[in-house]
Amino acid sequence: MKRTILLSFFLAIAMETSCAAAEWPPLWNKYSVAFMDDQIRVIDHDAADRATSEAQAYAMFFALVANDRSHFDRLLHWTELNLAAGDLTHQLPAWLWAGIDPITGRTGRELGL
Repeated sequence: MKRTILLSFFLAIAMETSCAAAEWPPLWNKYSVAFMDDQIRVIDHDAADRATSEAQAYAMFFALVANDRSHFDRLLHWTELNLAAGDLTHQLPAWLWAGIDPITGRTGRELGL
């Protein structure tokens, strides 16, 4: 009896895990299209299109869960270059990005960030 209950429990977990895994890639794709620009900067559209280390960190976590190494590497590279003065081994990421937007040519400060 205990073995049957335990087996049922593990089968239920396996089914739930496989369903969640199947749903994740489309969610990740929608997130990346909605919130990332061509340079992989995560954009907070509700706050003057700013970029923060928190948003970059969440996106890196989501890329990790989605097993999307390409996006993870590009997110990490952008974060290191723009939020950590080019070197995460010597500089913690800044909370807010105030660099030059390559699309508009304006700085984050000009955009009110």
